[in-house]
Amino acid sequence: MPHWVLATAACVAAVILETLCAGRDPGGALKTTRQPRWALPFPVWVAIGLVYYAACFFSLWRLLPRRPEATTCIVLLVAIMAANGFWNYFFFRRRDFRVSFWYQVPYLGLAVAFLWCVARVDAVVAAIFGAYFVYMPFAAVWVYQVWKINEEVRK
Repeated sequence: MPHWVLATAACVAAVILETLCAGRDPGGALKTTRQPRWALPFPVWVAIGLVYYAACFFSLWRLLPRRPEATTCIVLLVAIMAANGFWNYFFFRRRDFRVSFWYQVPYLGLAVAFLWCVARVDAVVAAIFGAYFVYMPFAAVWVYQVWKINEEVRK
């Protein structure tokens, strides 16, 4: 099977998982959640998601032909995609922002392991996911602020 087909299938499966975990109306859930002043609008989050999945597709497309050398990297990337999808369950469905924040610790561990692994196999993929690491602190601070703002509302 062509590598682009496998990469596409993995990304489509991850999007389906993310969609199922997020529930019926993640945009509506986001609108009813108190946000910090500097929060991004929903369409920007969608754009970030599209860029993320484009990076995942491109990375898988480059790594799949390099098996078995890249097998560990591929497994780690698929685990990141699955973990990213499951995060939506805690944030959107359960609206448990504390768990959503702390969930990022093992997720970051997966991301670091992937970056370390892929840096040895493909410098281009490492650079792409290096850019993702620039985004991750912003996302962590945003989730933390959402947790704290909404925790105050419940009191």
